[in-house]
Amino acid sequence: MLIRSIFTLITLLFFWSAQASHAASISASVDRARISMDETVVLSIRVSPQANTTPDFSELETQFDILNRSQNSQYRNINGQVTAFTEWQLTLAPKSVGKLVIPSIQYEQEFSDAIILDVSQTDNTQSGMTPDIFLDIQAEKSEPYVQEQVIITVKLHTAIPLRVDDAPALNIPNALLLPLKDSQYQKRIGDKVYSVSELRYALFPQMSGELEIPIQTFTVTMRAHSRLNNSLNYGQTETKRIRSKPIVLAVKPQAKNYQGQHWLPASKLDISEQWSSDTQDWTLGEPITRKITINATGLSANQIPSLPLAENPSFKQYREKPESTDSQDARGLSTSITESIAIVPTQVGVTQLPEVKLYWWDTQSNTQKIALLPARSINIKANPQLPASVPSISPAQPNLDVTEQPNLDTSPVRSQDTNSAIVWQILSALLLITNLILAALVWTLRRRSQSTVNKTIPVTPSPQPTFDDLDTFFSQPLDRDCAARFLQALNQLLPANSIEAMRDTTLAAQIKQEIQQLNAYIYGNNQSYEGNFSTLKPLIHRALREKREPNPKPAPLLSALYPD
Repeated sequence: MLIRSIFTLITLLFFWSAQASHAASISASVDRARISMDETVVLSIRVSPQANTTPDFSELETQFDILNRSQNSQYRNINGQVTAFTEWQLTLAPKSVGKLVIPSIQYEQEFSDAIILDVSQTDNTQSGMTPDIFLDIQAEKSEPYVQEQVIITVKLHTAIPLRVDDAPALNIPNALLLPLKDSQYQKRIGDKVYSVSELRYALFPQMSGELEIPIQTFTVTMRAHSRLNNSLNYGQTETKRIRSKPIVLAVKPQAKNYQGQHWLPASKLDISEQWSSDTQDWTLGEPITRKITINATGLSANQIPSLPLAENPSFKQYREKPESTDSQDARGLSTSITESIAIVPTQVGVTQLPEVKLYWWDTQSNTQKIALLPARSINIKANPQLPASVPSISPAQPNLDVTEQPNLDTSPVRSQDTNSAIVWQILSALLLITNLILAALVWTLRRRSQSTVNKTIPVTPSPQPTFDDLDTFFSQPLDRDCAARFLQALNQLLPANSIEAMRDTTLAAQIKQEIQQLNAYIYGNNQSYEGNFSTLKPLIHRALREKREPNPKPAPLLSALYPD
């Protein structure tokens, strides 16, 4: 029994020693121990024998950027001597200056040694000479207004051949960035000729205060410098990271003496209009199209508000969806917005088309300016093609003596006119008698019907549409007839004065905007509905819920949102 136990123990020791001889080992090394901020270092991780899994390199990213990684495995058997390993090579770029630690890398139960790397600041002076590669950032203004356009230029200068591996887009918190057209050119600085790659952006600060444009970092690959000055290094490359210096902008708030409702800082802004008809004489019921165009330099389309349109009982106005175009030039971003408005005259007479006024802030002169379309006097004429109102007919004179004839001209033409007048008087009298009889008959029938209803059931008003009635419109195709019936039902359920009296002004503005889009679709020149009909459902539901709550705010008396 003792002999068997000793044999078992020897067998276990043999397997343990065999397993230990094949246990994995891991090592780490770098090609250089001292680098500058614009240089990279190659970290080699070797696992022997060959590895089945990849180690975790995530801890490296706390102090380094991993620009590239590669893996290769080798197996050699020379005269019975077996060499097998798996090696990873990682190109690391430091994130800061100082003594950085490459941490231990674990593989299974083994760890590599940590490595300390000495990183120094990049020396661009080179004994008074400009470097072969450098990155520069420039801002057009150092103290812009909030939401004012600032041109940011990122320039990469290189005097040697290289390849740009990574040029990340500019990213600035609390600011809107729009890329502009890039350019490439050559420039001589001192005794060197540089190729310049220029990236331009239109920056719009969204908050006042200090705004920092962070350090930009480009990764480039170029031919390695021969440290031994021999031909063995020819064809080898090295990777560098080129960094810029940070820039801080002092963003000013909106000017205190600005009187406009919307803050519009621009270097140039003008407004113009075009009419489908140049005449100032309009015809009742015939639509006129007015196109108002705003051209602005230094503003995006989202910054320009919709123009206010004054109400006038002599005509109705229906907006169409604005058309906007953006362009770029040396001054940055330019925007053109055109609003088409269909105007339908509703009353005959002379009326006034109010002026259109838009305040804006001139960033060149730091003064407030006004873009203005002057008021116009309009004459609305009657439309002969529209059905005329029924004329009032006076009864014939009872004392008229037909035997007494006035002095008449006996010429044939005058006799014919007289006969026509007599015939017209007879027809008028017959028409009057018929109307009186018809009116009496209708009055009698209405009295009988009313008395019968009063005897049977009490009179109840016609039911008011409910939200469920409106819900049916959202499940069917929207055409002009459907839109008109929807607005008619919505007018009974949610009158215009109740919308104007809502406490939630944002909700009221959203509902009014969609109603205007529906009106423009019904009465304007739009071939299709330009709004978002489905958004009205939750908006109306919220408005009805607010309407049921007590509201101390009195309802204003305004013109209806729902034209007949």
